[in-house]
Amino acid sequence: MNVVNPKQSSNDFPETQNKSTNGRCGSSRTTFPGKRSSWVFSMSLWSNTSYEGPSKNEWYEGEGKFTFPNGVVYVGQFRKGEFHGQGALVYPNGGRYQATWERGYAVEGRYVFNDGLLYEDRNWQYVSQGDRRFYTEVKEGLKPAGETLLTNEKVPPPIPNGTYDYGAPRPMGGLGLGGRLCLALGLWSCAMRSFVLPRCNDRFPKTRRPVALRSPRLRDADGAAGYRRWQCFAKIYCINLDDRPERWQFMERQFQDLQMPVQRWSAVDGRRLDFKALEDLVYGGELSAEAVQRLFLPNQQKVFGMDLTPGAIGCALSHMQIWLDIMTRHGQGEFEGDERSQFLVVEDDCEFVPYFDEEQVQRRLDEVPQDWQLVFLGGVDAMGLQPLLQISPGVRRVYNGSRETTAYVINVEGAREALKVCFPLSWQLDTMLTMHSQLCDPPLWVSEDMQLSYTVKPMSYILWPPLAVQNKRDFRTDVQKDEHPEFLHSNSYEVAPEVLRQPPQRQELVGEDLEALDRRYALVGSWDDWLTFHPFHFSDPVLAAEVDVPPGAPVEFQVLRDNDWNQRFFPEADGSIRLGGSHDAHGKNWQQQVPLGPPKKLHVAWDPTGGGRLEHCLEEPSSVALARRYALAGSWDGWTSHTAFVHSEEQLGTYVAAVEVPSSLEIQFQVVCLGGEFDERIFPSETGEILGPSGDSFGRNWRLPAPTQPQMLWVYWSPVGKRRLSVFLDHVGAT
Repeated sequence: MNVVNPKQSSNDFPETQNKSTNGRCGSSRTTFPGKRSSWVFSMSLWSNTSYEGPSKNEWYEGEGKFTFPNGVVYVGQFRKGEFHGQGALVYPNGGRYQATWERGYAVEGRYVFNDGLLYEDRNWQYVSQGDRRFYTEVKEGLKPAGETLLTNEKVPPPIPNGTYDYGAPRPMGGLGLGGRLCLALGLWSCAMRSFVLPRCNDRFPKTRRPVALRSPRLRDADGAAGYRRWQCFAKIYCINLDDRPERWQFMERQFQDLQMPVQRWSAVDGRRLDFKALEDLVYGGELSAEAVQRLFLPNQQKVFGMDLTPGAIGCALSHMQIWLDIMTRHGQGEFEGDERSQFLVVEDDCEFVPYFDEEQVQRRLDEVPQDWQLVFLGGVDAMGLQPLLQISPGVRRVYNGSRETTAYVINVEGAREALKVCFPLSWQLDTMLTMHSQLCDPPLWVSEDMQLSYTVKPMSYILWPPLAVQNKRDFRTDVQKDEHPEFLHSNSYEVAPEVLRQPPQRQELVGEDLEALDRRYALVGSWDDWLTFHPFHFSDPVLAAEVDVPPGAPVEFQVLRDNDWNQRFFPEADGSIRLGGSHDAHGKNWQQQVPLGPPKKLHVAWDPTGGGRLEHCLEEPSSVALARRYALAGSWDGWTSHTAFVHSEEQLGTYVAAVEVPSSLEIQFQVVCLGGEFDERIFPSETGEILGPSGDSFGRNWRLPAPTQPQMLWVYWSPVGKRRLSVFLDHVGAT
């Protein structure tokens, strides 16, 4: 039997699928489908590329030349439309990257500058302490006194306004590429293409695209008509993701009520940073390689609140963009050269206190010592030590337990210092901003072996009581939950579980339902190009299948009956499930978003009875969930004991625990995971989702009102797939 790929039509073949990869002709892998005389010609027309050379079977083949729209030219060997063999990228400045290519990837190569200097990616000794000559001086000899070269060019480039020659070598992005870097107003610029007056950095091939630290598209004009400008701030920024209009509306209402002139800053969406983007961030010096490695650790191995998540990376880059904008505007003379100019930066879940106004803000800022560079308008005291750092009524110093960047005031000096301490980014932004500290004098001992210290770079303070708080009531954090789905944005709450009217009963199936369950079903999907049939197994009362899926991209799938491509279950636009053939099912797939991180396990539950029902989610493997031992802990005995769960006789893959609860006492409980290294628990989110296992469960409980008389509490816990927890209350002694 011929198996047809449901993602292909009869005219599509695997060799011609357009797969986005690195370093291949055009914007993707150059296995161009169709006739070269028409399709490739039109592609060259709209992409402004060109090819000169032979072809074979309508592919670029042999020795040829491919010109990119930016002027870079590849000269070398092709095979089936890809760089393959020996070839060189020749840059408009005359530089040349000579490499050995395999199917579009450079597996070995070297870069030679336009004057013949060879770049070494390891232990490059050019302009080093042993030999500080420029290459021009190496070739032509040193100039006499008074004519010494300042750069490799005989005529040095001009220094733009607002910048100066910093003169100190600094390794960037792990390249060890020293040089005389120009820092905009003393600030390290993190994109290599931003350097001015370089000693050698102007020689590096600019083949990477910039990813972050670029000015985003601005939506709102500063000082809109009808607003009264707040004189205490030179500028007010509000960070908001483009796909969060409800948050911007929430902030806009506050700004209008306060008559604040605000600039909406389009945030970097960390969820959209793929592996190439992360590589570019490391390459540019904006993100440390160690942080990227930790980004893909399992959640339980991460340091919650400190380790980066995709959302945390986007958040940090957004703030850094604003600091760079402040530095740029200052360098252009916009603030009359005043390094103490004040700027307010808020995130889009910031909620100002009721008495927040310009007079109140200025009065509180006047209480802060004059050496301030960064003042938080509020935040979280994670370790409870901030009262020890009170220096005046309403003002405290900041320490490494201070969290949140919801709202703060920063000056030009602070923007410069903040950028210095945050490059490269290794931890979440609030951690990076509080790491540089000095010990209190006189010493403050908070334990037998630890003294309290406070942040000095940037010199930071926090207002307490706060002038702004994070709105956790209406909005979830984008920073913590991206890669820590078991962690929450609130410290304490209760959620009502599903209450059953009667205990679960074994489902009795007859007729067509029994016949439907007697068929074979398989899961097929895009994770392996629709090649493998993953069989469903019986997991009372439904069928279940699991498969590993790659992170960072959505996956699509369908259900096959009897391994027959003409018997495919697929979703319709209205949400109904239909059985049909290849022609009807093509392109109609279930989808599952897969975030960045380690490989995920896709769990699909399929009920073929009654017209069909399908649920899917990303969860831990069933083998792991079912191998764990569970227990029930709750308020009925002051959380002092555990009641073990046992396998339910009524439902496979479900556990049940029963405990007597007293009257007139509110019921609160969690599920405890036994036998692990830590006391990890299963608990609800504020919206009712089931989270964990995690040790961060304190105060996050399922809750039931106090019964009027003693009751038996039956808790049913299903840890497989889309996890479920339900309860049933019965009279004591009932069977």
